[in-house]
Amino acid sequence: MDFGLEGKVAVVAGSSKGAGRGIAVQLAREGCKVAVNGREAGPLAEAQAEVIAAARSPQHVVAVSADIKTTEGAEKLIDEARTRLGPIDILIINMAEPKWGRFDEYDTNDWDESFLEIKANVDLVRAAVPDMKASGWGRIISLGSHCAKEPHLDVPLIGGNVVRSGLVALHKTLSWELGPLGITVNTIAVGSIQTGRLDYWREWMAEREKRTGEQLAHRYAATGRRGNTLGRTGSPEEMGWVVTFLASERSSFITGACIDVSGGATKSLFG
Repeated sequence: MDFGLEGKVAVVAGSSKGAGRGIAVQLAREGCKVAVNGREAGPLAEAQAEVIAAARSPQHVVAVSADIKTTEGAEKLIDEARTRLGPIDILIINMAEPKWGRFDEYDTNDWDESFLEIKANVDLVRAAVPDMKASGWGRIISLGSHCAKEPHLDVPLIGGNVVRSGLVALHKTLSWELGPLGITVNTIAVGSIQTGRLDYWREWMAEREKRTGEQLAHRYAATGRRGNTLGRTGSPEEMGWVVTFLASERSSFITGACIDVSGGATKSLFG
């Protein structure tokens, strides 16, 4: 299938590791010009090399070191991508979830830090969307969590439950405002993807049980995921396939959706 992505300029915020890197690789394979992003020089250079290997040309891939949790960093990412690759067609936003913990473990600074994820989405869209309006075509895709559809109540993830639901509301609203201009906006309810972050989550959960005696879901501590119908974690490549479709011409009638990519972990009826 031709996805119609040849020559499109895609910015993948948060793509130096894990699912974000998998997305950047798949978009490059389909002919996109890709800007990869991260804060750490080593992983960012590795990501750039992997995406270049998948791209049509080394000149079609740039790496931008920027902290997208700051307005300056978000604007830097979009401005450099535009200068080096051309006007932005596709914006993918991938960020680590907020601090793990329960309500009484969160202080004011923790809440402020958590809500920076919503602000970063706003800053990135604000910086990129003028290009999409000018061309009459655009794709905005934000990676969230399936806790936006079914909050994680059996494990300490209050920040993620709140913020990821807010992201869905933000992008649903944007889909109504931007749809008449040819721009689709969707979120992804991500489940457990096999990354270094997931490995750390497993270790953190097991250590928390030992330290506090708190009876967490033991299968969660052991596997790093809620049980899903497939009985396994997903791969960054699988996430890349889904996002590539949503970024393509072939998804032109899909907008305002929160698409579950969790291996069936979400148990709600309309998940």
